[in-house]
Amino acid sequence: MSAISSRAIHLNQFITRFRTFSGLPPPNRKPCQLHDLTDNVYQLMRQSVLDNGIKLDSKVVYSQLLMVDGSQIEQVLINLITNSLEAIALVDAHDDIKQIQQITLESGHLIDGRAYIDIKDSGDGITAAAITNIFVPFFSTKSNGSGIGLALAKRIMVQHGGDLIYLTNEDREKKSATSTGACFRLLF
Repeated sequence: MSAISSRAIHLNQFITRFRTFSGLPPPNRKPCQLHDLTDNVYQLMRQSVLDNGIKLDSKVVYSQLLMVDGSQIEQVLINLITNSLEAIALVDAHDDIKQIQQITLESGHLIDGRAYIDIKDSGDGITAAAITNIFVPFFSTKSNGSGIGLALAKRIMVQHGGDLIYLTNEDREKKSATSTGACFRLLF
């Protein structure tokens, strides 16, 4: 009976997570400046990041007008910053030497004209083994993770006609101040 009860609880949790993942409404697109998206999230998350002893930077290389659902894109950014906070906390937990930890939001555009927002952190990054699965629903590298955060964030970006990708160290520009840690790119 205990095993059946436990299994029923786990199935209920799975169904709840699946419903959250599959019940995503289509984007309600409105004109929005790229800079405004990053600035809103920066203002919202700044104190939380500072309370954790982490530096939060925001760099606007270029801003342009986008047709997006601002609240959905902001939710993607909040999820990624929250993941960065958790990753940095893990680094701090096993590091004897405290280093200045930081998260950077950078918005700009690529040579082909696509706008982007990068979220970079000074954590340990994602292992090569996990990279291939990080956007798979219900896959998580965290013991208490639900595995829907990155999958949902990617789905939001795809519904906007863009993408969410993970940039490996080799993918990043040589001039990047944060060459280690994780770097996710929202492409519009």
